Amino acid sequence: MGRATSQAEKDKIISKYSHLLHDNHSYKSLTLIFSKDGKLSVTADDMPVKFS
Repeated sequence: MGRATSQAEKDKIISKYSHLLHDNHSYKSLTLIFSKDGKLSVTADDMPVKFS
């Protein structure tokens, strides 16, 4: 989000990850991991989450 240069880019990010923002999951923990080059990886209950 911090690197998004327009509202359209922010909206695209929110759309892509919006399923993580709803309270319809029963994860005990959810972790967002950002690499030095800005890539995002997500774990839920210590297991990698794959996005299609």
